[in-house]
Amino acid sequence: MLYSITHRTKLDYSQPITESVMEVRAMPRSDERQVLRQFDISVTPDAKASHHSDWLNNTVHQFSVLGMHEQIVIKSTCMVETRPSFHVLSELVAPIEGLIRDHRSWDFLQLHGPVMDDPALPALTQRLGLDRARCVGEAIEIATQRTRDIITYRRGVTDSASTVCDVLKAGIGVCQDFAHLSLALLRRVGVPCRYVSGYLNKEDAPELETHAWAEAFVPGVGWIAFDPTHGGLVTEQYVTVAVGRSYADVPPNRGVYRGEAHEAIDVTVTMETLEERARLTPYSASYARPRSQLGSRAAVIPPKIVLGLEQQIASPNRANSVVQQQRQQQQ
Repeated sequence: MLYSITHRTKLDYSQPITESVMEVRAMPRSDERQVLRQFDISVTPDAKASHHSDWLNNTVHQFSVLGMHEQIVIKSTCMVETRPSFHVLSELVAPIEGLIRDHRSWDFLQLHGPVMDDPALPALTQRLGLDRARCVGEAIEIATQRTRDIITYRRGVTDSASTVCDVLKAGIGVCQDFAHLSLALLRRVGVPCRYVSGYLNKEDAPELETHAWAEAFVPGVGWIAFDPTHGGLVTEQYVTVAVGRSYADVPPNRGVYRGEAHEAIDVTVTMETLEERARLTPYSASYARPRSQLGSRAAVIPPKIVLGLEQQIASPNRANSVVQQQRQQQQ
């Protein structure tokens, strides 16, 4: 599939602030499952966004707004081609005991951060049959299908700082929490796995939001992406933006500003399927128009409003700076 995606974040402040410094993870990755065709990012008030690659090869844009301001608008646009996956879990027969467990997989086997150990995890792995799984495909299938037997999807209960312990205690969570719990279960039985942040295109969804899922490493195959929230493997409807050990590594944006103002965040995301399917090499230029723009030079794509956005704010420190972090949107 070929998608045109626009992600707009508006930050409003109750009074003027200064020295906003932010980093943004909005640029989709290019890998064996998808190719980034175009990308652009803009900031208002006018600020130049530089970028670098982090330790997992995610692209991170950063910018500073030093003067007085009461609003920041970050807009990213991209064109991404995704490809179908033909993996079958029953064919992933690599034994769990033979998985690589050295410096290359160490970070993806640890229970730390929000993916923390919990006294209930041993009993859960036994209850789900994970402790009896002999091959990695079987373990991934259990984590994909059975996480929903442990927690129920519900918004507004957990937040960006919620841990696996919090989610197990509440028995409720959203996609971020489903991903974290599946990571904890798989890591406990020795399967290297990582958190994924990105977009999910759902034709029947009234709102479009960013999403979270997970990937497990299979020797000889690579990273296998699965979605414990929806109970299936990732398809070409998913667009990956960033990967990490947990959500804490890859929030859509986070930063700090100087001032006493309260911050309000509004996010809109549009994800349009393009009319012309790309049949190009990874290095070819491409251009296609969204369906809504065909036949009309002034066509406007109606935004799908993102609901349920939350952020994490720490109290002002001695320098009157407030830390802000956008939560992973849920779908």
